[in-house]
Amino acid sequence: MKKFIIIYLLIFITSFALKGQTRLSLSRVDSAKIENNNTNYQTAYNNNDYREAAKNLDNNAMIYWKHNYFNEAIDYFQKSLELNKRIGNENGIAGINSNLALIYADKRDYKLAYEYFEKTLAARKLNPNNKVGIISVLINESVVLNKLSDYNKAIEKLQEALTLANDLNDENQMKSIYGMLSETYQRAGNTEKAIYYYQYFKTFNEYVNKKIVEETDEKIREQKLQQQVLELENKNKELLLKNQNLIIAQQEETIGEITNEQQKLLDSLSKKQLAIALIEKENELKKSENKRLIESKRKQRLILLIISVAFVIVLITLIWLYKTLREKNKLNKKLQLQYAQINSQNEEIQTQKEELEATNKLLAKINTVLESKNKQITSSINYAKRIQKAILVGSEYLFNLFDDSFLLFQPKDIVAGDFYYFKKINNNEKIIIVGDCTGHGVPGGFLTVLGVNVLNTAIVDKNITKPAEILKYLDNQFYLMLNQEKTEVSDGMDVSICLINDKNSKIEFSGARNPLVLVTKNNLEYIKSTQTSIGYSVIFDNKEKDFKTNYIDITEPTWCYMFSDGIIDQFNDEKKRFTRKKLLDILKENPQKSGKEQRRVMIEEIDNWKGNYNQIDDIILLGIKLKP
Repeated sequence: MKKFIIIYLLIFITSFALKGQTRLSLSRVDSAKIENNNTNYQTAYNNNDYREAAKNLDNNAMIYWKHNYFNEAIDYFQKSLELNKRIGNENGIAGINSNLALIYADKRDYKLAYEYFEKTLAARKLNPNNKVGIISVLINESVVLNKLSDYNKAIEKLQEALTLANDLNDENQMKSIYGMLSETYQRAGNTEKAIYYYQYFKTFNEYVNKKIVEETDEKIREQKLQQQVLELENKNKELLLKNQNLIIAQQEETIGEITNEQQKLLDSLSKKQLAIALIEKENELKKSENKRLIESKRKQRLILLIISVAFVIVLITLIWLYKTLREKNKLNKKLQLQYAQINSQNEEIQTQKEELEATNKLLAKINTVLESKNKQITSSINYAKRIQKAILVGSEYLFNLFDDSFLLFQPKDIVAGDFYYFKKINNNEKIIIVGDCTGHGVPGGFLTVLGVNVLNTAIVDKNITKPAEILKYLDNQFYLMLNQEKTEVSDGMDVSICLINDKNSKIEFSGARNPLVLVTKNNLEYIKSTQTSIGYSVIFDNKEKDFKTNYIDITEPTWCYMFSDGIIDQFNDEKKRFTRKKLLDILKENPQKSGKEQRRVMIEEIDNWKGNYNQIDDIILLGIKLKP
């Protein structure tokens, strides 16, 4: 089925088939025509004959279009369009808009092509009786919309065209539209609809082809009948000619007999007697000839009358036979069409039933395999989630470290690529870390496990507690463990680290592309991080990175926030980003609320923003309240 529809669509959209973009050289004749049209245009314009002026502009546009000079053709058509608008020539305006649409389709500028087809359609609809013109524009629009992958709108246009074609009972248009509907649904991924409309296309295609064959047979029969009438006329003419030749032969024979008798008289009579006899004989001959001619004419009239009557009878008989045959053929066609429609509907129903049964069986097998594979994969991923959860410290540990805090952690998939890390160094110092690994899901999950293990080594085993030094150690270990010098693996992470000293009420902060936000009752401070990531950027500059350290004194109750870009980059139904500004505005409005309440507010804000749009990345937002 796909092969057939593809062949059909290639035939149908020849008006939009891409012409060669290479310009064809203008011949001397073409150049002369263009020059002549320009002269005629200027003369007509000066005489205020705008219709003639527009005609000459159109002629030049067509010459340039034919040779693929698209921009020149557009310029001439635009000038002609202005003149047609000036004189109110709606048909001219519609025609030029249609030509402009086709040219932009040749240029592959399908958006502009659609805009001009819309203008053409509006003009065509001013005359509702011009249904054929409206159908043509709607079909052209559907082809352009297919090029733009706007299949729903293309289907709307084709449905509108189909309604008009049904009103006209135009089987050829209906066949074409059914074929395009099938192809459009196929492109849109709706196989069921594609098969449905293909069956209609197939039925109409067979009917139209059969109709063409029958009309051709009918014309052949009519030609044979006309040939028979012509042969009959020729035979009648031959009979008339033979009859005339017969009469002439009889006259010649009579003249020959008279000549013989005259010879006898010459032998037996004297000159005087011969003269008298000749005179008398001549009189007799004249009388006899007159009688014979009268009788011959009577016979000719009788024969001609008989032939004419016979011809008329034969002609009437043939006409009656012809009309009877036509009526019989019409009745047979009607019966055949009804029978074909019934058979087609039965075959279509049976075919659809068989195809649906086969499709259902295939889908059942595929579903069984997919369910089995899905269960295996999901089971493995869930196990990975349990491992990741065991490695990451729970939010309850965060609550034990601080009087008021919250953790909003929403992985996009089962396994997350974002992670958090809490550690109490001594009675006075605590480390809080938030990381965002490359990607999400299983690949991101592997990197989080690797990141947490490296952090444990740095902080616990090697007693590295300064944020900038932790970042440098983390960066070097990623570079070595992923063998990035040889493999050029471009994976890494963005990290923010805070070392909090409760005794001195100080924060030491370093970040790799992840910021720190501080919010007090009347102020919000956004502390930028070093704009380089952990790990993968090494392969570009091969230089040791210098992570900046920020020192902050806590002089009043302050909320500290650390987060990844998952919230900022989230889209809504209108495909707009959440943005950093929106996040900071929300944080600035709620410092008086508890951590639990702030977490609830953020969840509501994110859910309301997303609407029906899927989550695009892992989300993590950590907030802790510090007091002087």
